Amino acid sequence: MIKLGRISPNPNTVAASIVALVGMKGEITRRDLIADMADCSFPHPRAQPKDPQWCQGYISGCVRNAFLEIVPPVEG
Repeated sequence: MIKLGRISPNPNTVAASIVALVGMKGEITRRDLIADMADCSFPHPRAQPKDPQWCQGYISGCVRNAFLEIVPPVEG
């Protein structure tokens, strides 16, 4: 699961669009986020939201930059 991170990205960027998608759900699986990204319009003309590898790369970058966080699994 993925949730919002502690840092906000610059507005009108691909990262801001991805963070907004996560913000609408609160927590979301990576698979569902990639599916949502495929239906999203991004502000950059070179965005490739229909390409799962492109989406994975941007999600990883958002996690690395603390725009998003991985929710630790609940043990029990």
